[in-house]
Amino acid sequence: MPPDPTGHDWPHVLRVLKNALYIHKAEGGNEFIVSLVALTHDLYDHKFFTGTQGEAEKNLAALLHQYGIDGSIIPVVVDQAFNLSFKGGAAPEKQLSLEGKIVQDAD
Repeated sequence: MPPDPTGHDWPHVLRVLKNALYIHKAEGGNEFIVSLVALTHDLYDHKFFTGTQGEAEKNLAALLHQYGIDGSIIPVVVDQAFNLSFKGGAAPEKQLSLEGKIVQDAD
């Protein structure tokens, strides 16, 4: 990820991951999914990616597949990564899983 004046850079991702794993210890859920969502939650953010959300979701799914992530986990990670942000101050439209809520709080 490139340096970003809004703070959505690699150090931000590492902070979110660290906080998410800390929260996970108290709240439970799937640690691997928490980690993947935390690591990818800003990867195709509109500040970095000029395509559509559908294209971004396909790109993230392809990237996860490329790294050998189980095909049953990929849709979960993609869904949660793209639906945890408070865009424009509005709450996410979709219901988050426990893992998504953990990363949202960490973010």
